[in-house]
Amino acid sequence: MDERTNNADQQVTQNDDAIGPWLRRNGPILVILAIILGFAAYKGWSIGTMGLVVFGLGLVIFVHELGHFLAAKWCDVYVETFSIGFGPSLPFCHYHFGETTYKVGIIPLGGYVKMLGEGSEGDEQEEDPRSFKNKSVGQRMLIISAGVIMNLIFAAIGFVCIYMGPGRNRIAGVVGNVDPGSRAWEGGLQSGAEFRVLGTKVNPFFDQVRPTVALAGAGEKLPVVYSMPGQKELVHTTLEPKFHGKGVGLKLIGIGYPTTTTVHGAPLATPKIPPYAPLSAASKATPPLEDGDTIVATTDPANPTGPLLPLPLDPRCPPNPKNIDPDRHDAIELQRRLVDLAGQPMQLQVKPAKDGPPHEVTVPPAFARDFGLVMRMGPISSVRHKSAAEKAGVQARSTEGTVGDVIERVEVKTATGIIRYTNAKATTSTPGVEERPLDPMRLPMELDRWAATATDRTVKLGLLHAAGHEERTKTELELPWDSSWRYSRELPPSPHAPMPLSGLGIAYQVEPVIEDVIKDSPAAREGLKPNDEIKSAKVYRGVTFDDPENVSLRSTDKKYIEWPRLFCLLHDECNPLRVDLVIERHLDVKKTVEVSLKDVPEDKSWPWVSRGFNFGVDTRHQVADSPLQAITMGAQDEIDTMIHVYLSLLRMVEGEISFLDNANGPIAIAATSYNVASESASSFVWLLCVLSVNLAVLNFLPIPVLDGGHMVFLLYEKLIGRPASEIVRTSATFAGMALLLSFMACVIVLDVMRVFFKS
Repeated sequence: MDERTNNADQQVTQNDDAIGPWLRRNGPILVILAIILGFAAYKGWSIGTMGLVVFGLGLVIFVHELGHFLAAKWCDVYVETFSIGFGPSLPFCHYHFGETTYKVGIIPLGGYVKMLGEGSEGDEQEEDPRSFKNKSVGQRMLIISAGVIMNLIFAAIGFVCIYMGPGRNRIAGVVGNVDPGSRAWEGGLQSGAEFRVLGTKVNPFFDQVRPTVALAGAGEKLPVVYSMPGQKELVHTTLEPKFHGKGVGLKLIGIGYPTTTTVHGAPLATPKIPPYAPLSAASKATPPLEDGDTIVATTDPANPTGPLLPLPLDPRCPPNPKNIDPDRHDAIELQRRLVDLAGQPMQLQVKPAKDGPPHEVTVPPAFARDFGLVMRMGPISSVRHKSAAEKAGVQARSTEGTVGDVIERVEVKTATGIIRYTNAKATTSTPGVEERPLDPMRLPMELDRWAATATDRTVKLGLLHAAGHEERTKTELELPWDSSWRYSRELPPSPHAPMPLSGLGIAYQVEPVIEDVIKDSPAAREGLKPNDEIKSAKVYRGVTFDDPENVSLRSTDKKYIEWPRLFCLLHDECNPLRVDLVIERHLDVKKTVEVSLKDVPEDKSWPWVSRGFNFGVDTRHQVADSPLQAITMGAQDEIDTMIHVYLSLLRMVEGEISFLDNANGPIAIAATSYNVASESASSFVWLLCVLSVNLAVLNFLPIPVLDGGHMVFLLYEKLIGRPASEIVRTSATFAGMALLLSFMACVIVLDVMRVFFKS
């Protein structure tokens, strides 16, 4: 038998290594691979990095199959083939050594070890003592589980080596910004909050916060303990993660990652991305900011004409020569100064990324661009817990159908009288009362500026009160303004976020309907009218919008455009020269109108806090102090990864997270691997360890064809004393194969759409 197998394998090797016949047999597959390589060349992907990715992913598969192979050899099973990849072998990648054929298949989607007697019923194999079928149940269990065990061992060794060697950068468990109306906002979290406990995690990093939140069960409330800057007392609360709208795919609590005082762009990108938004105030700094520059001192808000005030060191990042950068400055304090200096020029002392002494940089103020549109006030969508609004009974719109209160009027007292914000046309003027439009986008800024100087911080609200029914009644409330929220970063950075009046504990929607048009504004010149509904928008950004090479187009073709998100996008990221709006006008006949707003001027009475800086992510560098600590840290990460994989699958089955948005196939994995490999070798090794754990977990699922399915049959045989019937095993195998092929087809289609055709 061995001689016949050897002769056959030699013939196959000769045939496979013959270039002409091999090309004819595998032409279609080669065409597909050529298309992929051509696309990679078009994208400018590095061939060297692609080779590293192929080697790394192949190594993970090789380790898995090596486990099966070694266990089979140890149990004296005749191994016919050891293959990395499926399908015909690559030229000159088909070898016969001893009794086993080793090959590298052309389809890099896995691998296999073919053993004598595995899945066949030949008489010769039934009698052969080296057949897989003739080994004890325990030996077969060992062989089947060895691939998973090897993947876990590989990941454990990789994790430990990283902690013993270069270490790992992890995002600090600090809140960078809070989405208005989110669970975190409702629970009282502000930017600068440092997590002490989240769920079962103690002092979690941000990369532990995200999966813990995303994989929470239906209705699960996570215990949260956090601290705020300058406060010794810990705050205890609970947060119930929720979906933040269609297309998000994962549960969120509405927080963003923390940043540093170092500006970062993408200097190696094509074209180069600077460390600031285009056309922003930061882009006009003199001298220009460079990638990696660190802000170490700023204008003193209390004495703008005096000497620069150094930024203190970050109190959440205690100096540690081995693990932590001792020169990390406080980004939360920088945010406070940006708020206090809004509308004023700002001097910065910058420590350059390159060698050289610190130097001063002047950054002009930023202002909102005035389109001349007053949008329609929408219903209140969120009320913060324990806030003045909640205590006064303000009603928020709910998913159960409860309609929210609507703000009709806002009144505040100043040293010279009363400011009243309303869209109602006053018939007579009231002495001592200044009437202003109730602009839902401008209102938060107006009240923040008022509260900064007011002695009586009481806000009078005129509401259309819902009381849980469609019929609203007029009511008035007087609420105290909480100035502790002045410095929290809360403008809508994400879809579906409303506008906040955080000093009152209220967040409200802004409808995409024009309430009023300011006279002589860009909107008025383009003929926009009250009651026009904005259906979609296109944003052009760049140096000029008539030069195609310098035009960046971002479009949103949604049925319901989210005006707060778009408005903040225009100021924080785009700073556009032109915005095209598609308007639906309801007159005698409904019609669609397209308008283009160009050369939108800045409103000098509307200071914008963000000046367009792109700050780096705040990380903590983890390195083990001893081998034992490295083993402990690596084991914890491996356990966490396994739990996250299992919970992800469970939540997909339960419908708690979206399969379409979160399932990744081989193309997406390869694309992610390429991006990570481009960053650093240690990050790529870390990713390979995570993928190895994923492969182990997925392979051990109780699905026929996978290792876990084989283990189920072996457990049945061990407990019952005989193997399952042939018809049961065959039917289960076909069903498992159909399920697996359907899954692979689905994720590959999703991968292609994400990687190659995403906008």
